Amino acid sequence: MTAMTAKLRGLVSKNKRRYREDGFDLDLTYIYPNIIAMGFPSEKLEGVYRNPLDEVLRLLEEKHQDHYKIYNLCSERRYDPAKFHNRVGVYPIDDHHPPDLDLISAFCEDLDQWLGEDERNIGAIHCKAGKGRTGVMICAYLLHRGLKHSAQEALDYYGCRRTKNQRGVTIPSQRRYVHYYGHMLRNKLKYEPVGLQLLSIILTTLPTVNGGICFSVSQAKTKIWNSPVYEIRRNSYSDSAALTPQRYDLLPPLALSGDIKVQCFAVKHFFNNPKITSKKECLFHFCFNTFFVGKTIVLEDTTPDDVGPHGDPETPVNHFLSGMGFFSSSRSSVSSEKSHSSEDYSAPIHEDKDQHIVLTLRKDDIDPANKDKDKSCKIIPHDFVIQLVFRRLSGDDHHSFNHGSQYPEEDHESITQDQEGGLTTDDEEFEEEEP
Repeated sequence: MTAMTAKLRGLVSKNKRRYREDGFDLDLTYIYPNIIAMGFPSEKLEGVYRNPLDEVLRLLEEKHQDHYKIYNLCSERRYDPAKFHNRVGVYPIDDHHPPDLDLISAFCEDLDQWLGEDERNIGAIHCKAGKGRTGVMICAYLLHRGLKHSAQEALDYYGCRRTKNQRGVTIPSQRRYVHYYGHMLRNKLKYEPVGLQLLSIILTTLPTVNGGICFSVSQAKTKIWNSPVYEIRRNSYSDSAALTPQRYDLLPPLALSGDIKVQCFAVKHFFNNPKITSKKECLFHFCFNTFFVGKTIVLEDTTPDDVGPHGDPETPVNHFLSGMGFFSSSRSSVSSEKSHSSEDYSAPIHEDKDQHIVLTLRKDDIDPANKDKDKSCKIIPHDFVIQLVFRRLSGDDHHSFNHGSQYPEEDHESITQDQEGGLTTDDEEFEEEEP
């Protein structure tokens, strides 16, 4: 390997810890002696700046011959499993997204079975960069096996082991799903999809957009709803208007169940003319699972354990995890609940027909707006809040799910609700590619 190649690979791997022993230089880290996190094993030109597949294979054959299994988490790419003697498990996750909740359990059971068959067995887990998606699944397994006692402890430990700057799993939705899985294990919950109706979307402090915004909702990776475009007029940016919650009602309400993704798009006007618009640009998105809406997920702050699985955690301090949802007793009210609270909302949801559930997310809870902390907050204000208002589905409602788009994109029309109105354009999501 030339010095130029080594430098290029180092630039691509950024702050991830590389394996530089015995003549190897790979984007690969032993999280535990039997758990490896690594970048995608690549071939041809991509192998110049990523992990060359042949080198990954050589390391595994030299150090773990006949006792390794690869876990590919990429939904966007694969390779011939025969290259690794057909010991490859595939658990596809979209880039920058959390896994479906069912996939986490299946992965953990697979890895646990493999590691339990022989004490010499190891699992090598990778996505593309070997950090975000890989970290979610490894953290989930550390909880599954009882090696870590809380989701936060697992995330902290992984961050320290995999990266030099302790930034392992950074995408809020991915971290949310690690906490979901930890909550299920801690409370011995059996996952079953829960049906909810989405009634409204509420924004407090509007995005700074010269034009309008619109939303889409996806369920099980299928887009099921597109909103009209809501125009944000210039007078919306006065201090009083910016802090006034803007409510967008869904008529009829949208039935949801399971893993959900919500996206918010900006539709910009050119020359201050609402008839001349750009393509949609994704301002932010976030993922959640309806099973956990209305529950409180408890964070246990512990000191990361860098030694091994048997260290005693510090005394936990319980916090309410922002973004998991809480109750609003009135359909028209917006709760002023702080992001951290010691109150427990994990009790069963009351079957009061007037009771609604509000899922509250702040800027730090949405992807990728959480990266904007040190910037000027020109588009998403630092005090931005989005709330989703839900109602539980009755037994009859479960049989009449409306999963079709209520506002097909080609039929979007301008609407007016005080500060709302506008046009729609083609769907185009913007996301920074993971290196």
